[in-house]
Amino acid sequence: MKLFKPALFLLGSLLMINLKAGQPSTGIPEDEFCGIRNTSFQEGEQLKYSVYYSLFGIYVNAGNATISTSLKRLNNRTVYHLVGDGKTSSSYDWITKVNNRYESYVDTVSLQPMRFVRDVQEGNHKKYEVVSFNRTANTAVTPDGVDKVPNCVQDLVSAFFYMRNINFNKYKPNDKIHFSMFLDKEVYNMYIRYIGKEEVKTRYGKFRAIKFRPLL
Repeated sequence: MKLFKPALFLLGSLLMINLKAGQPSTGIPEDEFCGIRNTSFQEGEQLKYSVYYSLFGIYVNAGNATISTSLKRLNNRTVYHLVGDGKTSSSYDWITKVNNRYESYVDTVSLQPMRFVRDVQEGNHKKYEVVSFNRTANTAVTPDGVDKVPNCVQDLVSAFFYMRNINFNKYKPNDKIHFSMFLDKEVYNMYIRYIGKEEVKTRYGKFRAIKFRPLL
C-alpha cells in the first residue's frame, strides 16, 4: 500500500466556484502555517479531476479541473508556479458557463505566496485580479490599494499545497489547524479539522489516507 500526503480533495470543486470563505479576521490566528518545508510535491506535477453532480441519484460529469506545478523566476527568486484551471463541460455551458483559473507564485523555501492571480468567469460574472504579497511589510497589494495581512497568510491555491506538507502525526483526531487566507481584500480566519487516518479501497488498490475537513 502507498502512503499519500493529503491530496487536494477540494480544489476540483474550488475551481468551479467563486469562494467566499470563513469570517473576516478580527485578529491573527496561531501561526500553524509557518515554517513548513516542502516534502510532498515537486516541479512538473499535474493532477486531473472530474467534477460530478448528483441528479436524482445519478452522477453526471459536469466539469473538469487540472492543477499543475512548475518552477518560475519572480523578482529574482525561484518560485513554484501553482496553477488551477476549472471549467464546466461544454454540454453544461448553456446552464451556467464556468471557466476559472487561479495562479499562485510560492517561495520554494518558505512556501509563502508571493503573487496570486485570479481570472474567473462564472455565467455573466467576470473578475481578474492580481495580488502581490510584500513579506517584509506584511501587506497585500491589489489594484484597489494596500491591505495589512498577518504573517504567513495564504492565498486560495497556496493553502492547499501547504496542507499537503502538514505533519498530521502530531495531531489528534478532531484537532483544528488554524490559518489565515487573503481573498477579496479580506483576511479570513480558516481552519482544517483533522479527522484521522483510514484505509481507502479504490479500483486501483488500497491506500492509507489522511482524512481532514476544511472550513468552507
